Amino acid sequence: IFKGKHDVAALVGYEEFRKWARTTDISKKGMLDTSLTDFDALTEPDYIDGSTTEFSSRSIFGRVTYTYDSRYLFEANVRYDGSSRFSPENRWGIFPSWGRLGNNSIGNYEWQAVYATAPHYAFGNKEVPGLGMGSFSNYNLEWETTTVTNLGIDFSMLKNRLSGTVEVYNKLTDGILYNPTLSPTLSGFSSPRQNIAEVTNKGLEITLGWNDRIGSVSYGISGNFSYNKNEVTKYKGELVRGWQQNADGSSTYYTNLGEVSTGDLQRVLEGHMINEFYV
Repeated sequence: IFKGKHDVAALVGYEEFRKWARTTDISKKGMLDTSLTDFDALTEPDYIDGSTTEFSSRSIFGRVTYTYDSRYLFEANVRYDGSSRFSPENRWGIFPSWGRLGNNSIGNYEWQAVYATAPHYAFGNKEVPGLGMGSFSNYNLEWETTTVTNLGIDFSMLKNRLSGTVEVYNKLTDGILYNPTLSPTLSGFSSPRQNIAEVTNKGLEITLGWNDRIGSVSYGISGNFSYNKNEVTKYKGELVRGWQQNADGSSTYYTNLGEVSTGDLQRVLEGHMINEFYV
């Protein structure tokens, strides 16, 4: 928009999404003849089920680009996202351009206390359907966020015969939306989803290439090395285990594994890789 060596451009966008669905499932038995397929021709009602679900999101996003002398570029992006999967107080999240993204991949109503069709109950020597709370809700659910910071360098030397890329990165996923385990006394319910975990991925990637000629034959060789460290940096506390001496001089083996982790053979445990095999 400026003449000369300065060039500035801007973009503003708006996006809205809504999904609404209704399902109906009807079953009847007692078909008198295979050629009579209408419901009126069936004699025995079986069941009628149905449900309605709704989800909506809204986003405002923008980008500003500045170029100087057609050589140097600066770009900034930002998103302002809202999701009906969170309560009104936590519905919106700001995600700027330095590698920060949001995740709302959860159920549509996990922040609300909703009812579900419960198992049948016995009344008067008969089974009757019931309605009750099917899961615990969490009104304080928030966006799960992932922030990626990386630093890289591209180089070439020896008349461009040797080239390479070196990059180090740090990926932090915070407020992970996860369902921890519940006490066995609450086995009739599913656990409320929580922003309970934090996972970091730190690593290094190196790519080297060699391109040359031998007479009239051109050839190229390239290789890649990568290293990544995955660690659950926040969950339900640190693991404590080992033999402890009692007051009477005897020893008892103690572990809080069931309190600070989730899973069976593969567990989510602070200070370890996510879903690491536990032995």
